[in-house]
Amino acid sequence: MKQPTPKLVDPAGAKFSAAAPLFLLLAAAGVPLAFAPGLLLEYEVLPKLLVLLLATAGLLICRQAWYPGLRALTATPRGRLFVLLLCLQVASLLVSTAFAPQPELALAGSGWRRYGAVTQVALAALGLLAASLVAGRPSLLKPVFSGIGAAAGIASIYAILQYAGWDPFLSPSLYTTHYNGEVLRVPATLGHAVYLGAFLAAAIPLMVWLAVDASGARRAGWIAVACLALLALILSGTRSAVLALAAGLAVSSSGLRHLRIRPKFAILAACAGAAILLALLTADFGVSFRLRLTQWRQDFYGGPRLMMWRDTLGLIGRHALLGAGPESFGTGFRRIESAELSRAYPDFFQESPHNFLLAVAVEQGLFGVVAMGGLLALLLTTRTSRDGPCRALKASAVCTFVCLLFLTVTIPGALMLYLAAGWLVALSATKDGLAAAPPGTAISAAALALALALLVAASAYLRQDLAYTEIGSGAPARMLSAFRTLTSMRFPASGDDLWASRQFAARARASAGEDAAQAWTASAAASTRAERTDDNAAAAAFQSALLAIGRNDAAGAEARLRDAVSAAPHWYKPHLLLSQLVRFSGRIAESDAEARLALDLAGESHGVVEKALGGDRRAR
Repeated sequence: MKQPTPKLVDPAGAKFSAAAPLFLLLAAAGVPLAFAPGLLLEYEVLPKLLVLLLATAGLLICRQAWYPGLRALTATPRGRLFVLLLCLQVASLLVSTAFAPQPELALAGSGWRRYGAVTQVALAALGLLAASLVAGRPSLLKPVFSGIGAAAGIASIYAILQYAGWDPFLSPSLYTTHYNGEVLRVPATLGHAVYLGAFLAAAIPLMVWLAVDASGARRAGWIAVACLALLALILSGTRSAVLALAAGLAVSSSGLRHLRIRPKFAILAACAGAAILLALLTADFGVSFRLRLTQWRQDFYGGPRLMMWRDTLGLIGRHALLGAGPESFGTGFRRIESAELSRAYPDFFQESPHNFLLAVAVEQGLFGVVAMGGLLALLLTTRTSRDGPCRALKASAVCTFVCLLFLTVTIPGALMLYLAAGWLVALSATKDGLAAAPPGTAISAAALALALALLVAASAYLRQDLAYTEIGSGAPARMLSAFRTLTSMRFPASGDDLWASRQFAARARASAGEDAAQAWTASAAASTRAERTDDNAAAAAFQSALLAIGRNDAAGAEARLRDAVSAAPHWYKPHLLLSQLVRFSGRIAESDAEARLALDLAGESHGVVEKALGGDRRAR
């Protein structure tokens, strides 16, 4: 039976309440597509964060729209549990951030991912508001599903064009890797092929439901978009997405029987699919696909993942209760990374465990594990009916869950998980005849305060990125002015300071006189900031050491190198440079000891280290 739509009771808030579905659609469909190459430094990540913060703030302001549904949620046991778990998640994030070794990083997130406490609180708030809207107005799901499907279709077309060699926005070199040949890992607007695959895997079950629920041309259209998404997923070469899609379709397999595709169209589709597969396996068009299949076979266990997961277990115990704070994994893991893993991947920075359960355990501790584990259990145990969108939602959630077991958590992946969990609970919590009531003063004040905080955060993130963009311009006066802007900002304190330090160093080498001196000074200041706030503190300390050597400051360089060794004991580069540095001061025995460590840890870079040390020291 179709659920009645609760009536809003405050005419003064009607204008804002009518905009609530648009804000929800903006978040669900806008976040995956948002990117701004050529305009922002972090052109793939920051636009997604800005859309998330603006959409969440807009929904918070529309409190008359979601408050009736929130009352519906809290009127059922599963709804109350959902709200309680979200509150526990937010509390865990705030506590782990407050006690984090790098609180600035934990609060704002790294420049490349922006998955700090601010982002995660916004995601939790959006999950609650989206669930509340659907609990009060279930009919919203279909247009939101359509928006997600349209976003997946646009991303799929873009990915296919990228694979075909036509990209109006990005240079193909940005997503081309070398593996016995050039391999295209098409990202579309998601930043990397693995994130594209995860989004498409989660969107395909929703498009299948839209096709089942439609008829005629609309059904054919959604089937066509789903097929495009499947092709783009395959071209992305993402194993986790293929596995996730198989798991998701197994959950919703009964819904496929209701597609009612005519036999002749089914035969045509099968023939088209076979032709595309044949082209990928035999034609020049499929070279990247075939190389990726070869890599799958030769790298069956997923590269460094198994060794990384093993080492991560030792890191969990160090902050078992409260966690080390959001985005703290990179710096923390480098301190305990095994020599075996470092030798196998000597030049690779493990920025995350590529498993969101392990990431939560490291970064939020016991309370975060309870919160996220409870949300997942709630999601997976929610019963679904044969009709309606519940089964498609559960399949989408399963797809996202499986993908996140092998990926770094980013804003689009977390968003899809929160939305699916909230909507599943909302559909089971919807009640007939629930009386609408305006939100109280406390709820209104809290909602407006959080909305204002998110808007202020969004403007600060944008201001910081624009300053970094100015640093990348190469104009000395603009670079220095932008850096002064960065140092004057209290939030966000973390960002791309290590990158900025290298930009200033490059500018200094190309300049002379006062311009060069100012650039060197700014480079050193930026690397010092990065040592405190970057998620790769070892690399920042190493950069500071290089700059100290350039100033003929041997004592300062040695101190920074020892900081780098402390931050990454099994990274060969600080040992190599330290060996060369102390040798100049006559400490031959210490130099030889560091040289042996560098050679032992270098792995496939052994030849480079030998060359740097010189032939007369290889036997020492």
